[in-house]
Amino acid sequence: LPSGGGVLTRARLVARRCAPAAGRAAGAMASVEQYLTVLAGAQSAQNAEAQRLAAQMQIELKSGCPRNAVAVSMELVARSKPLEARHFGYGVLQHVVAKRWREFSSDEKTQLAKMCYEKLSEISSSSDDGTPGLPQTAEPFVLKSKVASLMAQVVRQQGADVWIALVPDLALGAASENPALAEVSCLTTRYVAEDVAVHNEDIIGGRMKELLFGLTSTLPQTLPALYRSLEIHFAAAMRCAEAGNVAGGKAHSAAVSAALGAAATYAEWAPLAPLFRSGLLDACGHFLSAAEFRAPACEVLRHVAHRRRGDVVNSVLNTSGKSKETNASSEADLAAQKEAAADAETVVVGFAAACRSLGAAAAAALAAPPADPGDEHRDYVVRLTETAAAIASNHLHVLPDAQLRVAFLEALLGLTKYPTLDTLGAAVAAWPGILRAAGAELPNGFVRPEEKILNDPKERLTLPEGAVVALLETARHWLVRGGGVAAGLSASLCPESAGDEWEQEYETRDELREVWVQHRARLMEITKLCTCLVPVAAANAAATRVAQTCALVAAGGALDPAKASQTPSVDASGRSALDDAAGAAFEGATSFVEPVMQALPFGDAADGSNLTASGTANTQVIAAIAPALDAMLSNALAVTLASPVGVSQMSRLLEALGRAALARPEAGAAILNRLFEILGHLPSDDAAAPPARAKAALMAGRTAQAARQRVCAAVLGVCTAAPQVFNAHLQGFANQVESLRSSGRLSGGERGALAEALLAVAGPSGPARVREVLSWLLESVRARWVPAPGAVSPDLDALASFGELAKGEAGDGAAGLSKRHWELFHDVQLTERCLRRSGGDHDPAERAGAESSAVKKTKNGVVGDGGVVPAGISRPVDPPPPLEECPAADHLEWVICLVEALCRATHRAWSPAHAAEASRLGLERALEMSPEENAAHLVHGPAKQFALLGGGLPPESETVSSARSWLRGLRDSAYATVALLAVHAPGAFYPSDAVAAAVSRAAHFDIKSARDRHARALVHTVARPVLSRCPASHRARWHAALTTGLVPHMHERLVSAWARSRREASAAENVFGGVEDGEAAAFAASLGAGGGAAAVAELVSDRVTRDLTRDHCALLELLAAPEGTFGRKTKGSGLTGHLQNLQGGLTGAPTAAGETAAAER
Repeated sequence: LPSGGGVLTRARLVARRCAPAAGRAAGAMASVEQYLTVLAGAQSAQNAEAQRLAAQMQIELKSGCPRNAVAVSMELVARSKPLEARHFGYGVLQHVVAKRWREFSSDEKTQLAKMCYEKLSEISSSSDDGTPGLPQTAEPFVLKSKVASLMAQVVRQQGADVWIALVPDLALGAASENPALAEVSCLTTRYVAEDVAVHNEDIIGGRMKELLFGLTSTLPQTLPALYRSLEIHFAAAMRCAEAGNVAGGKAHSAAVSAALGAAATYAEWAPLAPLFRSGLLDACGHFLSAAEFRAPACEVLRHVAHRRRGDVVNSVLNTSGKSKETNASSEADLAAQKEAAADAETVVVGFAAACRSLGAAAAAALAAPPADPGDEHRDYVVRLTETAAAIASNHLHVLPDAQLRVAFLEALLGLTKYPTLDTLGAAVAAWPGILRAAGAELPNGFVRPEEKILNDPKERLTLPEGAVVALLETARHWLVRGGGVAAGLSASLCPESAGDEWEQEYETRDELREVWVQHRARLMEITKLCTCLVPVAAANAAATRVAQTCALVAAGGALDPAKASQTPSVDASGRSALDDAAGAAFEGATSFVEPVMQALPFGDAADGSNLTASGTANTQVIAAIAPALDAMLSNALAVTLASPVGVSQMSRLLEALGRAALARPEAGAAILNRLFEILGHLPSDDAAAPPARAKAALMAGRTAQAARQRVCAAVLGVCTAAPQVFNAHLQGFANQVESLRSSGRLSGGERGALAEALLAVAGPSGPARVREVLSWLLESVRARWVPAPGAVSPDLDALASFGELAKGEAGDGAAGLSKRHWELFHDVQLTERCLRRSGGDHDPAERAGAESSAVKKTKNGVVGDGGVVPAGISRPVDPPPPLEECPAADHLEWVICLVEALCRATHRAWSPAHAAEASRLGLERALEMSPEENAAHLVHGPAKQFALLGGGLPPESETVSSARSWLRGLRDSAYATVALLAVHAPGAFYPSDAVAAAVSRAAHFDIKSARDRHARALVHTVARPVLSRCPASHRARWHAALTTGLVPHMHERLVSAWARSRREASAAENVFGGVEDGEAAAFAASLGAGGGAAAVAELVSDRVTRDLTRDHCALLELLAAPEGTFGRKTKGSGLTGHLQNLQGGLTGAPTAAGETAAAER
């Protein structure tokens, strides 16, 4: 950029374009003095008026004449002015260049660019390292950053030509021995690359291509310059440190940091081969040993580790070592192939060097003691681990050096053992991919797209000997250490649990639990994959863990229940800390044993599941693991625990061992008998009460009722794991269930779990046996509530009235409602659970689709005869299975009759008349969401915590809470039952006009009074599932039943909802911004003003509106494309085109172009 004339002279020439021209320079000078006075006063925290004036003057300057703003700012940024004035002036200049650039003429733009460049030169012409001939007053970083950012904005506005002209000077500056010049040059290089290649949302079309070309074409200059800057100033910083020159060392260190920052930006997008050739990544590997620069250097490597190698490089790597004729048709093609081969070699060698550097850094980090939270070393170890994990996941398999791969995996395993949760979270992400690359696969689990890796052992990643066993032991160690955290138990007395220790690093126990649950899921996945590779070692490790845990609670053990009276209580209920510790120990052991048992190669030969990942029969494996299975079973069955917490966790362990029945049928009977024995010994005083709340069940069964529910769930899990084993004992099983029920020792929820278990056991006998069991289970429900065909008991409507709900327990009830209320509640849930299990675990539509045609995989996707779609996607049940294969069809008529009555009774509760009655009786809050429901719609932050604490409302009565749960439970079960009948009895469901009419009446009854969340549930759980499975021959009937009235109503509802959202958004800025920080800030402001409850209501309303919009768009998709799009791109055609054709009848409604478009509307 050519220079000429003084900066101030050109600034005034630009300013004269603003009318009136006369006296502008004098006015500008007077204005500058005024600014200086105000800004000087604004530096005092007590001078609020001066701060307000400064902010107002900045707004006026930015919004006024841009030429005058340039003139004033150029006066303010002069070197002689105070720091606050210069900072203020550069901020205004940045705004003018970024937002007002188009208002300047071409001449003015050139002059302004020159001024900015001269300021860049001016601020980099000082030094405090003793460089002769330069001013020895260092400019603060904040000004250097401002000037560099200003120059980057100029480049962004002017285009690639300016950047190409600027690069030679920046390259010389970066390689200069003057640290200030090098720092500013590197900062400018970084900011230009960030603005163009990273933060480029507002750059579109040809301008983006032009700027990217400018950046890419100058890589041969910029990358070596950055490397030279690192080389020069790192050496200079070392010399200054040896000489005791603190100021010079800081200046050179700042230049190194700036160069590393620029390198990190280029590492995000620049081609890998030039990056490796430049030496920048080698330098970053070297800097990992320098405490001052290791964090930014690791950031550079982290960006590269997450990068793809590129199709050209991958193509060369995939064909290396294989005889292949050259396809070069010309010298140019041959040169391109040679260049690609050279690039591939450079990338592989570069990643090998990075692995060596990271391995050495990991060894140094592991040798140092663990740092405290927030310490720089702690953050660096996390970043180092994330980098190593990314390279292991993405690039390790291309390294030709087997010894290097082994050493790097050892380093990654060491980092996985590092005793902090944040490091663990970074490390565990890599291991599932590594284990799958080594050949580990789970039955009926993830299917690799690269099937050749499984079929050809030569293509597998070879793990070092003992690595899998070591990794398995590491996973076991972590899972045991986390015992009790997921269940919310106090583990202070548990010898191996670290939950209380970890809690010190988090604000709340709930925050720790959320983090740990994610880590535990990854660790359990790793355990499964390790078990696939080394099943015998995994079984032995599980047996050892069970034996050690059982020894803890044995007589004389550290957690002997006899010592419970000698330990303190953990809450007001008097629960012993020793009970929690025992529960934590069993929870940790189960977290390890469960994935091991799930991955052990049990199964029958009929479905081929008796083959391991390597294709060998599992008979020998089962024989080898038999001693371990026997040891686990004998130890677990011998344990006797009486506390609810211990029983709950013990039943989970027995459930995990249930798969052993596939190899040891007698073990299955022993486990089941033990579970029933435990159930019989638990108190059943509250058997008539409703099911324990989800939170109570989550908290590890702290009550006898929750423990009984947990035991019944374990019975269901065991029966589901090996139904064919228990099939011969079905009658005895049913007798036990009936004995418990008739003696009043089963609550409704427990009865439902055992009913599901009975149906699971009956499954292997075929539909006829399932039909018999289903009728036995549901006959009492039908007799109570639908005593005659088409006639629902009048008690149902009476119970749903607010007058009856307001009576509360009425003498013989529990938990706020009468016994009769809970009887209806449990019967409806039992019906839903039985229907869910009546057809097996799979959707018959998926089975029919899988059997009708084999899906063919081609390079272009999934293609099948007749448009067969992938499994797992809802598809029409066409043709439906025969009625004799659908036991649920026998109950269709009376269940639909009951569902219609339930919908009618629950829908009208929100009608104006009934809502007024609820308010009169003090039940108005039963019609609103609970604190937990409100919190479920909010992101993590102050609003969610406020909602969980009650939302600023006084505590509600037990009757109000139970009435809300009762109404919601009946409504949700009714909706789910309709969808289940469509799944498990399609042959009787879809052809029936009577059923369609009944479902239509149930869905549309008093829908205008429904809240948005109810409408969303109706669309999501009834309309979409029913219509997506509807055979083509019955679509007219069911579209008439479910969409003719529903779609126009949803359109009107959404128009109103989005209009309300716009009004609320304009009244409370950024409440509906959708960004966590904006939401948190808006809520904090509302809470400070005393409107926290209203702010939560607005946030929840917005979330519900978005969910409802998404489901409505999916319903429109079913109208436009009944067979589904199945992931095809439809922009400008396909679904979008269909909906555009339909839009005449739905003017203004959200379209299937997506939720975003609807939200914008």
